[in-house]
Amino acid sequence: MNHFLSILLFAFAIISCDTKPKVVEPVGTGQSTGMTATPQTEISHKAFVEEVIQTSKYTYLQILEGEQKKWIAISKADVSKGAEIVYTGGLTMRAFHSAELDRTFDELLLVSNIKLAGGQSQNLFEQIQKGSGEVSKEKFKLYRARLN
Repeated sequence: MNHFLSILLFAFAIISCDTKPKVVEPVGTGQSTGMTATPQTEISHKAFVEEVIQTSKYTYLQILEGEQKKWIAISKADVSKGAEIVYTGGLTMRAFHSAELDRTFDELLLVSNIKLAGGQSQNLFEQIQKGSGEVSKEKFKLYRARLN
């Protein structure tokens, strides 16, 4: 009986194991209230900052890109209303809820490759790392340590 149970458990384990890689796809088609994410392409986008909301870790920017307004989030940085920015890539989050702001964004683009337009070539994320932005190097190191 014990031998039969062992064989049965072994067979169940083999059947339940799937050797194929699993593909995780976003749930819903915009109708869902759950948060979904879509990666963006590496096309360069130029936009103007219309609104800035600072939190303890992030800077939320409402931008005007052409005729379209959208929200993006970056690591905390010193960005002013009216600034012209250039960004590439990002990850689009739908139904993104910020606990600190107690606000849900219908769509929010998470961006790490962003810089001020007009001759300033330093990426805003690099400013944070070098301590030349609003966040000091020490705070950035503490933040990075928490992530690891």
